[in-house]
Amino acid sequence: MPHPDHRFPNGKDRLFLLPEEVLEAIREDFVQYPPQRRLFLSLCAPVLGAGQVVDDSGRRGAWIRVGSRGKMIRIGYRELGDRIVQALEAAPPPASHLAGLCRMIFHTRATPGRRCGVKGIWIETGMESFCCIRCGQCCKDVGYPKEASDADIARWKAAGREDILAWVGMKRCQGIRSAHRIWIEPGTTRPAEICPWLRRQPGTHRFECAIHDLKPDTCRLYPGSRKHAEMTGCRGFDTAP
Repeated sequence: MPHPDHRFPNGKDRLFLLPEEVLEAIREDFVQYPPQRRLFLSLCAPVLGAGQVVDDSGRRGAWIRVGSRGKMIRIGYRELGDRIVQALEAAPPPASHLAGLCRMIFHTRATPGRRCGVKGIWIETGMESFCCIRCGQCCKDVGYPKEASDADIARWKAAGREDILAWVGMKRCQGIRSAHRIWIEPGTTRPAEICPWLRRQPGTHRFECAIHDLKPDTCRLYPGSRKHAEMTGCRGFDTAP
């Protein structure tokens, strides 16, 4: 999901998304993690209208029957997720239904509402109870290479940090730069196995960032939501007050 841009009076973080942004967030959620078997199966009836669903986990898929008289068809989990998103995009549900789906998918409260007179969905992130324990998990295992924003690049150039820029690669599409990729070993196209700026604090099991004040936006915003923390191994909610 996008990063929170509003805070409840009681301190809770929440997002306001337009219906089309909700669908985009759902598609991103389905793609960025391994297939979410239980979630996909639970969405078959309310989204696809499946009258019967039989899990076939041994073959990484399920058998589903759409309607009461349709044939049972087998579909892999990844394709099942794609079909669910396609069905939502083809026939967007009303706000109350969409909010209910958000509660199932994002593991949080979601309610229909308005912002500046525009209808959409308010979604809580759960981040108010997050506390970084400096375990280093996000710097070691969470999906390298990532992308740096234009603001990141401008910040590093302004600071004269050629050492940081040396770890930035270019992602190109048809010869045109489409994204800055981090962290790429200098002089190569190989992504670093872990973040090169991760440092263990002497005598402890805690870690720190050697470029903390200049770290990329993607790191500043992590994990962004409680579900993303759960799905990527972040333990920042385990000991949070």
